[in-house]
Amino acid sequence: MKAPKIDLLPSGRAWLPPRNPGECAHAHGAARGFSLIEIAIALGILAFALIPVLGLMPIGLTTLRDTVDTTVSARIAQTVVNQAQQADYNSLPVTGGTTYYFDEQGDLIPNSTGALSTGALYKASLQIGEPTAIPSGNLGITSMDLATLTITVQLMSTKASRTLSALVARATH
Repeated sequence: MKAPKIDLLPSGRAWLPPRNPGECAHAHGAARGFSLIEIAIALGILAFALIPVLGLMPIGLTTLRDTVDTTVSARIAQTVVNQAQQADYNSLPVTGGTTYYFDEQGDLIPNSTGALSTGALYKASLQIGEPTAIPSGNLGITSMDLATLTITVQLMSTKASRTLSALVARATH
């Protein structure tokens, strides 16, 4: 009797035919994979862990939006206060108010009428209270006036607003 012919693989190893029908030659000793039950249990555990995390997403997004609005409102208020401090004290409007418009970053939109087409998302209204004389102490200042600025920053899409106050001083020697 002749010896059976042995085929060689490109790696130089001998290829042996499967012992049982349906068995692959490369599967000797290898794990066959996961069963359907194991996959279903793993998906159940994964879903049990992810559902609460997905439920927190709207809360996180709302908090993020509120934080951005607060930060931009503070930046807008600081811009308005800086403009008032740089202006001549006597030119500050005591009656009425001034309105400014800002974009989503809190940058002033010059010459804006407030239409959303100009990119304005925030509206800042400036009210200036009557100047108040305060004691000058030993500073050699003959008089000093202090004006209270009230800045109302409004998000134009939701009409939500924040009100901030600041003081502007004038000193005369």
